[in-house]
Amino acid sequence: MCVAGRGGGKLSTGGLIRAALLTLATFLGPPPAAALHARTTPEERCARAGLVLTGEVTGQETRWAAGPEGGLETTAWIAVDRVYKGVLPRDPEVGPGTLALVLPGGELGGEGLWLPGTPRLAEDARYLFLLEPDPERGWQAVGGEAGAVRLQGPDAPEAPTLTAVLREHGGCRG
Repeated sequence: MCVAGRGGGKLSTGGLIRAALLTLATFLGPPPAAALHARTTPEERCARAGLVLTGEVTGQETRWAAGPEGGLETTAWIAVDRVYKGVLPRDPEVGPGTLALVLPGGELGGEGLWLPGTPRLAEDARYLFLLEPDPERGWQAVGGEAGAVRLQGPDAPEAPTLTAVLREHGGCRG
């Protein structure tokens, strides 16, 4: 069985079920951990972070996650220009000075799922990242979207400066 999808395309029964699940997940709200993170102060987020760095998002790729939970996940590659706290892990798959950050959600083939509280990153933009270990994905942003602070640049002149963000987070050095 197929039904009309967005843009006049066809959705298979499996695609229809996935779309229904994505829609349902969107209305369920943030996971409890994300809700807890949202109530933390910048200083608390900094204290929890095992890795604090600045870097530019150089690319992103969304795919269906493997495993029983499934869903969409997006890998963002970050060219790290400075580490303020912790040690940048060496990952032979991405090369030196690069961090692969896997985030739940994304958009793929016209279907999208963005979990509340999850950072939505822009390519070619600089961020201050406050990260903590995640057993399934490697690293996660502390405090959800508050753990990835977009920094001022040519495409974001209204964004805060790095100096202002570090001051707000109490210096955030380890």
